[in-house]
Amino acid sequence: MKRCCKIGAAAAIAGLAIGASGCGRTDGNRAAVLIVARAFLDAYASHDAATVCRVITPPLATSFAYAGGGSCERHVASTFAAREAPAALGPVTIDGGKARVAVPASPTRFVGLLHFGSIWRVTESWQLR
Repeated sequence: MKRCCKIGAAAAIAGLAIGASGCGRTDGNRAAVLIVARAFLDAYASHDAATVCRVITPPLATSFAYAGGGSCERHVASTFAAREAPAALGPVTIDGGKARVAVPASPTRFVGLLHFGSIWRVTESWQLR
């Protein structure tokens, strides 16, 4: 698949994730949590820094922009390792406005999300530094 198509597909997934997580009952919506976590992991695996910056919490994006000399994307891109397949997602645990998605392949890996405003946003992951 051409790079432009991959970027377009990742952007579409991120748009769906943000849109889907903003409609209906979101507090206990495991599907919305999984959509956002998957969009994040897919974007990270394909080195799509713009999508990563769209699905993380605004305070984290601001912190990354500061670290990246004014660009969240620049900082995120500096953390990319060799390309790897996106991690498989496991069980979702939701506790109020916090969610955690396990990564079965490694017990120390997970994606943490916050119910930020009306949508779920990624706030922590083993990739984020």
